[in-house]
Amino acid sequence: MQLIEVIRGFLNDVWHLPWFFKLGLLAMAISWAWQWQKAQRRKWLERAAAAWPINRARVVSVQVSDEKKEGRNGPRYWEGLLTYSYALPGQELEVGEHRQKFYDAAVASVWARGLQGCFVNVRVDSENPKRSVWLDEEGSVGKAVAEETAERRSIEQCEEGNSRSVAAVAVFAVAGAGAFFALCIQVSCLRGRPLITAEANDGIFFGMHLGAIACLIAAQALLGWKRSHRVTDWFQTAGRSMKPTGPLKWVSGGYAVVFLYAWVRMAAKDGAPEFWGIWMFSAGWLFFYASAARMCWKALTRTEEGDTVS
Repeated sequence: MQLIEVIRGFLNDVWHLPWFFKLGLLAMAISWAWQWQKAQRRKWLERAAAAWPINRARVVSVQVSDEKKEGRNGPRYWEGLLTYSYALPGQELEVGEHRQKFYDAAVASVWARGLQGCFVNVRVDSENPKRSVWLDEEGSVGKAVAEETAERRSIEQCEEGNSRSVAAVAVFAVAGAGAFFALCIQVSCLRGRPLITAEANDGIFFGMHLGAIACLIAAQALLGWKRSHRVTDWFQTAGRSMKPTGPLKWVSGGYAVVFLYAWVRMAAKDGAPEFWGIWMFSAGWLFFYASAARMCWKALTRTEEGDTVS
């Protein structure tokens, strides 16, 4: 099947969808475009600010917000607000601010304490002195993460034996096998001969579903081992721990594309629904099993950098 024919068939299916489906797809596209535009604007500003001259600024205040949530069912986070003041020669005193998102209240608290009453370097636009950016070139966020992580590790090393490592290896092996099998199903679908279908292999189909859920729960629990005595604290950060990074970004992107494509084909009743269904679900299995394996690897190596802030 040629790519042009695939795209043409997809667009034809979208055109024949009910109007409320079209509105839903349009809303998704607008939301994605808005988020992409914000991200690009932030990246552009950071790149432009790298060439601005450095000025010394005094920290006026550092505050950490109350607990918030990303969306209705998203992970919890705390927002740090850094307010600073600076003045250029011959100019009035200016005030700037920087917002930093944290997914760990303890790290946010350490970060805020470390900046209280300090001076920081900020980049100021020489053409517009009112515009400034704090790029954290001193590494305050990294220091806060390292300090809190070191304290937690010392506690964990005193409390835990080898149980965590053994469990993490076991879950990692199961998740890796599940991801490999899901990848094989994806390849077989692309070749037009799915290895399994929900109708003919319902036991394997539901087993892959349950296995993905079990691996995610176990991996998240291992990642939060000894960090909290509250089970809810382990699972409320599941979305954060599954945040795609590195190669997982490509897996996540592929899952989104396959899911949308197959869903439209199924909604339009174009082709065999069992084929589109297994292609769509196996892409999800691949992403979820790979996410569980990644979390187990992080639990094994105790690498928490990049897991507390974004």
